[in-house]
Amino acid sequence: MLRPPLPANEAQRLAALQAARILDSAQEEAFDAITRCAATLTGAPIALISLIDSDRQWFKSRVGLDVSETPREYAFCAHTLEQTEPLIVPDSSKDARFCGNPLVENAPFVRAYAGAPIVDAQGYVYGTLCAISNEPRLWSRQDVEQLSALARVVVSLIAQNVATQQIQELAKQVQALKIDALGSQALLEDVSEIARVGGWSYDMASKKTVWSAQALRMHDLDEGFQPTSENAYDHFIERERGRVISALRDCASTGEDVDLETEIVTALGIHKWVRMTARPVKHNDRIDRIIGSIQDISDRVRTQQELRDLAAAAQGANRAKDEFLANMSHEIRTPLNGVIGLAGALSRTDLADHQREMVGLIQASGVTLDRLLSDLLDVARVESGKFQLKIAPFDLRETISNAAQLMRGRAAEKHLEFSVVYGPCAQGSFMGDGVRIRQILSNLTANAIKFTERGWVRIQIEIEDGDDPASPPVLLIEVSDSGMGFDDAFARRLFGRFEQADASATRNFGGSGLGLAICLALAKAMGGEISATSQPGIGSVFRARLPLDYVRVRAALPAVPGDQWTLATQSAKAPPLRILLVEDHPINQQVACLILKPCGAAVTVANNGQEALETLEGGQFDLILMDMQMPVMDGVAATRAIRAKEAAQSLAHMPIAMLSANAMREHIELSLKAGADGHISKPVSPTSLFAGINEVLARCGSKRVIGQAA
Repeated sequence: MLRPPLPANEAQRLAALQAARILDSAQEEAFDAITRCAATLTGAPIALISLIDSDRQWFKSRVGLDVSETPREYAFCAHTLEQTEPLIVPDSSKDARFCGNPLVENAPFVRAYAGAPIVDAQGYVYGTLCAISNEPRLWSRQDVEQLSALARVVVSLIAQNVATQQIQELAKQVQALKIDALGSQALLEDVSEIARVGGWSYDMASKKTVWSAQALRMHDLDEGFQPTSENAYDHFIERERGRVISALRDCASTGEDVDLETEIVTALGIHKWVRMTARPVKHNDRIDRIIGSIQDISDRVRTQQELRDLAAAAQGANRAKDEFLANMSHEIRTPLNGVIGLAGALSRTDLADHQREMVGLIQASGVTLDRLLSDLLDVARVESGKFQLKIAPFDLRETISNAAQLMRGRAAEKHLEFSVVYGPCAQGSFMGDGVRIRQILSNLTANAIKFTERGWVRIQIEIEDGDDPASPPVLLIEVSDSGMGFDDAFARRLFGRFEQADASATRNFGGSGLGLAICLALAKAMGGEISATSQPGIGSVFRARLPLDYVRVRAALPAVPGDQWTLATQSAKAPPLRILLVEDHPINQQVACLILKPCGAAVTVANNGQEALETLEGGQFDLILMDMQMPVMDGVAATRAIRAKEAAQSLAHMPIAMLSANAMREHIELSLKAGADGHISKPVSPTSLFAGINEVLARCGSKRVIGQAA
């Protein structure tokens, strides 16, 4: 770590900083809005307005950080005091200036830093507006430009606050001394010189108007110009003129102060934005004059517009990214559905041992690709702020056991001892996102199994009631193992994206390094936390604490089918399950038919939504499997049309399962709002397809099933 050097102009810089009257000032929403915007636009967990005093770094505003100051010698932004260019640090652990810095080695674990200097009109650097990440990051050009634009807004706010304070102080002097309006020219010139704003006064009795020299210059007027109560308003643009006149009349009649921002056109035709203030001066409890100021704020308005443009551009980029992710998800899942589905259908036929082994490898590779795609989409949703929990009643033991059962088979393959232990209170129905809780448990357990070569993996589930009766119960998930473990250095970056325990972990163990980052994001979204302890070569313990609410009246939950299925499904006397498959992709049509027909289903295929509506006119079906994205008429429109017809003609409710490669949360919500009874995401295996169908049938009150739990 290198101690930041003192700038050559340090004494003058500190004097300018003190004159700005911002150190140790109260929290202000305008500054907090800037740090929130910086965090949102850059996607960084921490954003700060950091000011460097003689011996400390003080934060005027902060997002994602609890402390209000740190020693100056540790401050990253102290390295910017002699430069006006942003300071960019992709990885502090590899930068000689910052490696070994306590803020890097300990909380808040600054790994990546981008800071735009806050530079006043005289060129003195007060500090930075900065964004901080807890993991290495390559900051984009857009990130740096947005921070620089926001830093200019900070400068404008500081200058505006200083000017406002000085004007208020001088205005109080005017009111206290009861200075005659006609003799106030000298004082008004002082206002102009100190605060760099124009001053004016208006005498109620004589109707005399006085403008300072600075006010005249601001309007591009000669010093000989004589303002009057009539021509004083001429420079305000027409749409603003009435508002200004009304505000000043209220000031004269009721004594109400005026503080507004408006637009003027100077004598040279130049448009400027100004801040105009006015305050009444009383004599014997009567208003006899009004004094005011006018400040050119064109630079700040332009900066704010630039900021709005940057925000709009960022939102546009996020929308484009969302559309790209949605399209890529659909395009990748569609052929992946063919791979996994056909492999699943093939595995149910008579195969030689070596053939079955190859099919198993195809299935495993397809599942891995599907998992990686889902992880990437989860990360993208978290970063874009579009991640949402789906709160609903769920049975705790059912949720845990479903996830644990899938992990048990993986542990058995490695000959690991596997156990699940429930605490005495770990039972009953709760309100929460059961799917995401299962995802957290599955990720933590899969990691434990992956990094444990011999020994055991244990899951322990507890429900802890808070000391305060009003506080919600807390679900404690503890996953421990006897695996390879990790050291303190890795523990600090454990929950970062794309992190592995060592450089060879990806090669030796596989995985994207996204699982723990997603678990942490999910836990925080639930108001909880995740922690970990470990010893290299001995094992690790991961603990998730998630607040939940009890369900006072147990909700009826649909039965969850098992995870293994046999071909024999229908009794000899039962008619086949009649399924209308609405799917435009030929391979996906074959996949569904190869899975469903051997189980006794009668499948009719329609190539789009319009064909489905026509087919329904002449046939009876027990279930519709509806693709979402199709030509002519998509699945959402077709589902709405079916539900509308049922309502208009009092027809029986037709079970509809959306079977789609559009698997993002917004797509699922869209299909359910359109009237679908469930959403089955591609790629499908026989297990997932049967489970989805049976869940929809049960939800619709049907006694029919396809597949049977082994």
